[in-house]
Amino acid sequence: MLKEIGDDCAGAVRFVSPERIDDTRRSGLSPISESEIGRRLSQLESDPAAARSINDEGRFSLAGAQAKIALRLEGDSWYIPWGSEPTTHILKPPRSDFSGQAEDEHFCLKLASALGMRAAQTSVQSFAGSKAIVVKRFDRILHQGKLYRVHQEDMCQALSVGPASKYESDGGPGVADIMQIVSGSQRRLEDRDALMNAIVFNYLILGADAHAKNYSILYTSEGFILAPLYDVASFAPYVKSPKDERLAMRIDRYYKAAQIRRRHFERMARSCNYPAKKLLASLEKLALAIPAACDQVGASAIDEGLDTTFIEKLVRALKSRSQQALDTIVASPK
Repeated sequence: MLKEIGDDCAGAVRFVSPERIDDTRRSGLSPISESEIGRRLSQLESDPAAARSINDEGRFSLAGAQAKIALRLEGDSWYIPWGSEPTTHILKPPRSDFSGQAEDEHFCLKLASALGMRAAQTSVQSFAGSKAIVVKRFDRILHQGKLYRVHQEDMCQALSVGPASKYESDGGPGVADIMQIVSGSQRRLEDRDALMNAIVFNYLILGADAHAKNYSILYTSEGFILAPLYDVASFAPYVKSPKDERLAMRIDRYYKAAQIRRRHFERMARSCNYPAKKLLASLEKLALAIPAACDQVGASAIDEGLDTTFIEKLVRALKSRSQQALDTIVASPK
């Protein structure tokens, strides 16, 4: 498998056979039209391998369950990089089983940014009629005019846990496990706060897929730092009843959002050697800020031409959840 797709693996790693080493010193960018991008996005729904063509020189490997395409954006033009040239953006078609999924992820990442959190930059675009969420890669750095890969590991990789166990309910990492990794960051205090804010944010928006593979670290010459938020989306617009509101990682002992109370956040904080008062203060601050931030991000999303009906539904759902958190977590002493 690495022989075929090892030219550009997840992170900054490249695997090539000895006879191909000279080939890897060649590099370049092959133009790709928007109509061809649209065709590949459309095909991804039935064939995840359609992200690459048999004639493409680049051999890219992208982690994650959702089918996607990795491309290079230079100015307003898209390219397929090959050889040592890195990609700059990931394009993901929306999932067919969740209407509005692209708008959902874009909105939630913009909301996180509006609330002061570091998050991936995204847009929702149409390529010859095929919609995609376009994610700017944060594991890239431009230095003296040349683009370089930055090595990234998700928390399953960092903890040597297989991807099949990415959910805590399947034996995967929980909040305390991830905090143990983050506590070794070169920005220890800042990143510990950032992780706790991310856990709280995913609780508030009902980020039901915020498992260990959706938190990552980026390596630098001095060590590692916590990566920006990515693959964040709310399940709130899709739930049919409170019993369906389930998180990917436990808050104390509970996955079901309706069962979580103030004391459970306090216990979770203690399991991470994190000040419970600070965690609860962050939860209150975010819950109070979400309604106004939702209005701001929602208006911007509608101006971008995104689905007004879905955006308004999402805004209502997130406002409701933030008020519920203020009532059951902040106001309740138990």
